[in-house]
Amino acid sequence: MDLTLGCIRHSGIRRVEEKHFQGTKCLWRSHEDILKGSTDMVSDDERDEILRVAFPWVDGAVPADYRWNIGTPVHALLYGSLYWPDLFEFGGAVFVSVWGNDRRDTIERLTSPSSDSSPFVRSWKESVDSFNVFELPYLFGGAGDDRELERRAEAALADVLVQTWVARLRASYPQRTFDVRHLTADDCYDARITVTQLSPELVEPAGWDTQRRRTPSADGDC
Repeated sequence: MDLTLGCIRHSGIRRVEEKHFQGTKCLWRSHEDILKGSTDMVSDDERDEILRVAFPWVDGAVPADYRWNIGTPVHALLYGSLYWPDLFEFGGAVFVSVWGNDRRDTIERLTSPSSDSSPFVRSWKESVDSFNVFELPYLFGGAGDDRELERRAEAALADVLVQTWVARLRASYPQRTFDVRHLTADDCYDARITVTQLSPELVEPAGWDTQRRRTPSADGDC
């Protein structure tokens, strides 16, 4: 697979055989690359159908119709930080921030020892990657009654966020290469977006102890 491509959408309904990978993968080599894949996102028909089902009282045909009827500038401002998230750097690694207190909590967890009785072994890269996993259902505090519609909306939103997060990372770190993926649910996680730095390779910071650091999955089986 040519990793110099901007964005690759695998064939099938979010399923591929290669390396058991599911979803959408976007990456880039440098700021000169053209970001590809804008036509690879969820279809306009699927997006419009989701909006029609969610807002049957709106006489809408395209998203702008719904924005005009039910949206406000406050709504748009509310979601701006999701489409264009904050970023922060710690130990030479880049972290995507969508919760507001990410920097404080991430640094605290990465620098706090775990229990000596049950150390959780994880490399620096594995620990960094574990913080850059974002499950779609938990980006929001509320949910609708139609869970199937919510899943369709999460998939459509994830495809958009992959594109905007790629642009955000590239704008801030043009000399680095990242892999941004939308992955479907499995036994450990709900549908999610993952961000992984490919180059330069992450270097373990001085003092890092692979057996005594608390990370998001340290208390679970996944």
